[in-house]
Amino acid sequence: MLDTDTRRRIDSARDILVGKLPDPKSQVEQITIALTYKFMDDMDAESEELGGKRKFFTGDFARYGWARLMHPGLGGHEMLGLYAEGIARMPENPGIPALFRDIFKNAYLPYRDPETLKAFLKIIDEFSYDHSERLGDAFEYLLSVLGSQGDAGQFRTPRNIIDFVVEIVAPRRDEVVLDPACGTAGFLISAYKHILRTNKDDEGRSLLTPDDRGRLASNFKGYDISPDMVRLSLVNMYLHGFTDPHIYEYDTLTSEERWNEFADVILANPPFMSPRGGSSPTGASPYPAIAARCYSSTTCSSTSMRMDVRGSSFPRASSFRMGAPTDGYGKCCSRTRSSGSSHFLPASSSPIPG
Repeated sequence: MLDTDTRRRIDSARDILVGKLPDPKSQVEQITIALTYKFMDDMDAESEELGGKRKFFTGDFARYGWARLMHPGLGGHEMLGLYAEGIARMPENPGIPALFRDIFKNAYLPYRDPETLKAFLKIIDEFSYDHSERLGDAFEYLLSVLGSQGDAGQFRTPRNIIDFVVEIVAPRRDEVVLDPACGTAGFLISAYKHILRTNKDDEGRSLLTPDDRGRLASNFKGYDISPDMVRLSLVNMYLHGFTDPHIYEYDTLTSEERWNEFADVILANPPFMSPRGGSSPTGASPYPAIAARCYSSTTCSSTSMRMDVRGSSFPRASSFRMGAPTDGYGKCCSRTRSSGSSHFLPASSSPIPG
């Protein structure tokens, strides 16, 4: 549950940035980068308190530490130069894991007003990393401002729709869950919460062992063509307890590198590319509906039915083979459970409706 103070801080940070960055997506990206920067320093401080050592801001990168950045004696232009240089150089930091290098990949400060940055970082300074679900809730609230974005086919699926689809599909703890157009990882987070919620005893205690949780974390995968969306997904997953989230920058619609990968459950609200957006040379995807048929799914005892968002139904179970279709035909497979075994059968061979 998002508390009032956290909501106020996020709103205040956006209000400070809006004069320099009117685009909500740019605001979210800058808040995400600043929060990650601050949380890295918080984790260093926590490590020192427990008798350990700092690992994020050490060596040549110690000069970018949060305490130095927020020192009262540091001038506005010095603060701006230090912070801009810090976020730009962070991917070179040998002390941070690959996850954080990915988050800071191509990060930069898009404005050069010291007063704006000083006011902005003052608000960010009010946040602290505490391993609680509150941070995940706060980040989801921040991501909600992307609901109006529609550039290049990117739309944020409303939370109530995400939760409804997840409840209907009901992913299980032993299943691999994939979102091939993951955006900010909303479907993956909702599916994860559903599994946690449905694996409790009558008194509300978790039935998942530490090993179960480890396997569960490795069962969630997401792809997105946008590096900005990948960054937001990584942070969102991390703040929800995924220490090594499997989110990849990948063009699901036209690439074939992951052709042989399988998933038990696919949850997605895929992009319907417009003529002015998309990844193919013509600007419009030649396979606009292939992932959409996995958007609304209901699981039956043997073969499931997959409903196209425009009304057509196709046989489907809980598996779908990812890859670029050829000749305008969808390539997928349906799984039926019989005597404890799994069989992969070709699904519809009908051309994808336009």
